[in-house]
This record gives sequence, C-alpha cells and structure tokens, in this order.
Amino acid sequence: MAMYGEDGKKADKEVFPFSLRFSPHSDVHTLFPKEIQDGDAMKYVYQLESLTADVNLYNVYGMDQPKEMGGKEILIGTLQLDGQMTKSKWGDEQLFFRH
Repeated sequence: MAMYGEDGKKADKEVFPFSLRFSPHSDVHTLFPKEIQDGDAMKYVYQLESLTADVNLYNVYGMDQPKEMGGKEILIGTLQLDGQMTKSKWGDEQLFFRH
C-alpha cells in the first residue's frame, strides 16, 4: 500500500502506519444518536441520507510504531464523501456485515 505515492509514482522509501484510527470528524460527530431510535435499527439509513455531499466523515490517524515503543499518533488524512449518500434496495435489505 505504501509502495506508490498519491501521484502514482513508486516511492523512494516506503512509509506506512503501524496502525490506523478513524475518529468521527467534527462535521458529523454529534449528528447521530448512539442508541437505536424508536426500536428501528434501520433508522440510521434515513440519518445517513441527511449528510451533504463532500462532508468530512472521519479524521484518520496513524501510529508510526507501537505505543509501548514510543509510537506517536499523527493525523494523516480525512475521509470525505465525494457525493450524496444514496439507498439501494439490495444494499439496504440484503447486505449485512458481521462484526
């Protein structure tokens, strides 16, 4: 993943994070409740539709090495929507991920 830069050219020195952490961006971190609303687990779909195109979703932090070895966490990027969220019958009713 670190072999090439964002310009597509091979990197002289590969630098990649030991670990990543996604933290909700201040644009969205207070928009959604932490608990299921009205017992409807799918209500989040309508909440996601309220997001505007190009909104920042997450700040992405990388650790350069394990914390026990003096690793430091730095902001390495932001995850941003590149358009409006949209629903699909299959994605909303059939696609499920097990955590």
